[in-house]
Amino acid sequence: MKKAIMILLCLGLIISFTACNQPANENNQQGSSDPPSVPKIGFANLHERNDFAKQVRNSMEREALARGWELICVDNNADGATAIRNAADLITMGIDYMIEFNIDAAVAPAVMELFNEAGIPVIAIDVIHPGAIFFGANNARAGQIAGEAAADYVNSVWGGEFDFLVLITQMAAGEVAATRVGNVRVGMQNKGLDVPDSKVVEIEGQNDAQVAQARIADFLMANPNATRIVIGTNNDVTAAGAHAAAVTAGREWDVAIFSQNATAIFVEPMYEYQGDWSFRGSVGYFPHRYGEWVFPILDKMVAGEATQDNYYIDHVFIDWSNIAQFYPEDNLPWN
Repeated sequence: MKKAIMILLCLGLIISFTACNQPANENNQQGSSDPPSVPKIGFANLHERNDFAKQVRNSMEREALARGWELICVDNNADGATAIRNAADLITMGIDYMIEFNIDAAVAPAVMELFNEAGIPVIAIDVIHPGAIFFGANNARAGQIAGEAAADYVNSVWGGEFDFLVLITQMAAGEVAATRVGNVRVGMQNKGLDVPDSKVVEIEGQNDAQVAQARIADFLMANPNATRIVIGTNNDVTAAGAHAAAVTAGREWDVAIFSQNATAIFVEPMYEYQGDWSFRGSVGYFPHRYGEWVFPILDKMVAGEATQDNYYIDHVFIDWSNIAQFYPEDNLPWN
């Protein structure tokens, strides 16, 4: 009797194992020779220590579960070599379609070579992969939105004058993603501000809050008389580092920070400070909704219908004036 119970327990563990979720497959019951009809989707996430990426994964899992599709999740760990290994592993697992969230644009061709050879269609998230359907940020527009908000602040608070525009970049994300930072300048110019080269400083933040904090601290030390510094960042991680540097230097209100992503790193302190801090706002990307946008593309692909080459998020600049509309404090998506 004990032996029988142990066998049943082992079978239960085998059946319950899953990478993300494993739906029941009525066409693959014992004794059936019919091939499985449930699509098997691979999803390589940006990296699992990142709040933004966790929300993306959760949204993918919800949509796959709602359709009864199999979703196999792996972690790219924000590393190009890992992304290549994950691609090879997922191909071995026999996926039918791929959702690729790889931040290292330099390895995108190598990743796509693997999927192309295997005949697996790919949706690439936020970073262009040659030959894949693109979904994600309209980086050029997102940068302009942040820049226009920065110009409004400069005009209303600093009388239309500023000392520097500091742009915190992330070179690994590639040239297209870089426009979300570079176009902050364009957005400020759209609102009539003169932004000469002499006032623009680029700092590599390496997508790391500590790196950004150290480098902004160095910049502030080198420019003690600058009291009107616009900081445009690639995401809230580096924005938080920039804010910490200004606070530590006792110069919080010498800077005005305009960021991208509108994650918990920005939203929760915004409520804590009731909008009264120098991190003025962040462009929304709504990672908790990525699955809602990506899986309808997959629906078309599975059905053999035509798809577009590019699908973009409808970005919104989020600050104290509208934060409750998009991120109500009693219903935050990461909670």
